[in-house]
Amino acid sequence: FGLGCVAGAAGVARMHDYLRGAPDHVAALVSVELCSLTYPAAAGPEVLDSRSRMYPDSLGTMGWKVGSSGFQLILEPDLPDL
Repeated sequence: FGLGCVAGAAGVARMHDYLRGAPDHVAALVSVELCSLTYPAAAGPEVLDSRSRMYPDSLGTMGWKVGSSGFQLILEPDLPDL
């Protein structure tokens, strides 16, 4: 309780450990962060719009690599060129 979004990362780590010991099995993870529901919405700014942009051939430019030693941050030197 109280881990927020890191609970999802911890769950992925535990699931990884489980599947290493039982490679023929299948695992599913459901992680829900409900702490923010305890705060009432305040009058103020609201999100009116959002967007996503996909860049071709950029999959390995920025992100996370999850392995047996945990999370590895991926930031390629050409990131500013995108």
